[in-house]
Amino acid sequence: MQPETKIQIYTLSINKPISEATLIKWLNHLPPERQEQLQKFRFREDYLRSLYSETILRTIIAKKAEILPKNITITRPEGKKPFLPDNPDIHFSISHSGEWAVCAIGNTEIGIDIEKIGEKEVKSSLKNRVLTEKELEYLETLPDKQKTSIFYQYWTMKEAYSKCIGFGLGIDFRKIEIDITGQITKITDDGKTWDGMIKTLDFSDDYALALCTEKPTNTITFQDFA
Repeated sequence: MQPETKIQIYTLSINKPISEATLIKWLNHLPPERQEQLQKFRFREDYLRSLYSETILRTIIAKKAEILPKNITITRPEGKKPFLPDNPDIHFSISHSGEWAVCAIGNTEIGIDIEKIGEKEVKSSLKNRVLTEKELEYLETLPDKQKTSIFYQYWTMKEAYSKCIGFGLGIDFRKIEIDITGQITKITDDGKTWDGMIKTLDFSDDYALALCTEKPTNTITFQDFA
């Protein structure tokens, strides 16, 4: 019997007070090259978002694999999905935007994406890069106050899907069409229907959060990391 598909989502706000000593400890859990990458960020908010998302990941995986966070090996192929060569059955995805860092961990291929919803109207150039003609037409049927939030739903779902299938930024979102008009959200990728699960999650009025999994599941739990 196949084990039940379970997804755990961990969240951490960069506005939460955390001591400098703890931040240094978290940084020291990362490989030297990763530490160097993070320390190159110009803005502290960018540094904290990246540090927090990787800290969540390493801490949770360390507990599952019963090893130290600094001993976890994460392979990051260029243009492809990061994975754990020593723990291939543990799947993960991280994302961050605004004040939030999020990490999803489960026993199936997974993708998660969070985006802070902008206060201004979405530019047409961005809509045209993200949405198909059919999605654009549907967006125009909505009241103005809904257009921005629905656009971000589309955007995060496509980001989550691309992470789940392992293509990251190397995918043309205009070839992915999402039907959100029915009870179950459906994805068509370059004309082919995808069998996995894609859904938006209730999180905050100011953020869009989407989850994509290869195997459908109703067991999704949220937990504040610290």
